[in-house]
Amino acid sequence: MSPGLREDDWTYDPAESRRDLRLDFLRGLCLLKMVFNHLWHTPLHVVQQWLGYVTAAEAFFFISGAVVGIVHGRRARQQGLGVVSRQVLTRALQLYLANLAFVFLFASMEASGWLAKNWYLGLWSGGFHGLALFRFDQPYYLAVLPRYVAFLALTPLALWCLLRRRSLWLLAATFGVWGANLLLGLRLKVPILEVGRDFPIASWQVLFFVGMVLGFHRQRLAQGWRRLSGGPWLVGLAAGAVGFVLLRRAQEAGMLSIPGHWVHFLVGREQLGPLRLLNLAVTFTFLFELTHRYWSPLKTAAGRVLLP
Repeated sequence: MSPGLREDDWTYDPAESRRDLRLDFLRGLCLLKMVFNHLWHTPLHVVQQWLGYVTAAEAFFFISGAVVGIVHGRRARQQGLGVVSRQVLTRALQLYLANLAFVFLFASMEASGWLAKNWYLGLWSGGFHGLALFRFDQPYYLAVLPRYVAFLALTPLALWCLLRRRSLWLLAATFGVWGANLLLGLRLKVPILEVGRDFPIASWQVLFFVGMVLGFHRQRLAQGWRRLSGGPWLVGLAAGAVGFVLLRRAQEAGMLSIPGHWVHFLVGREQLGPLRLLNLAVTFTFLFELTHRYWSPLKTAAGRVLLP
């Protein structure tokens, strides 16, 4: 640190934007990681080993929900639920059609010989047929956006709960659906549109809507956050994040005698096991705190790439 420059000068200033640029920064990082995961093998793949059990996809849905809670929550207070609901549903339709256009593009390119055989069409479970084009289950990262669209379609109902101070109702419902799908072995599915096991909506919605609740109540939570923020808090978060990394390495090395079905139940990716959710909560909070403390150098180094 240069002479005369205090660490406080690096921290995030909420007055910088009406949006929370820390969330935008972290979401941009998640998107970058997800794209590289599916296209090329890069040093970014090694990062996964240092996050414990969680991946960038979980953080992406959680952050997206938080951003929706912040942005559309504020608009709903100012403009009314009806106006914002129409905006959100229009946005959901636009995103679904955009994703559908890419599905048609890749399918057509492979069918016409522009792409290698089985590069895209061959990855469809159950083979290619017309209905598969419209399903949420698409190869590669084209399966992510349809889930986000589904969550946006439910956002007006969530906003209704939040505006009427029924946040606990919303949390009870979202955790109830997640828990039911966990216990039922992923049997809760959206008919016709959802046939695979990747990103099951009944499970992954918990990330989006918990994030939405936290984003909606950001101002109130920020007050408690400032009281907690400090050296011991950061050390505790770091210890928890490292603990999950060591736990995964010990489990994969066979050092823990835990039955396979229990490992899948606790940290499985499809159903978002409870220990996996705890891993996300601890690791994300740690990274968010680091982003808050060292915002100025992070923004200077990568802000133009990761910020909207």
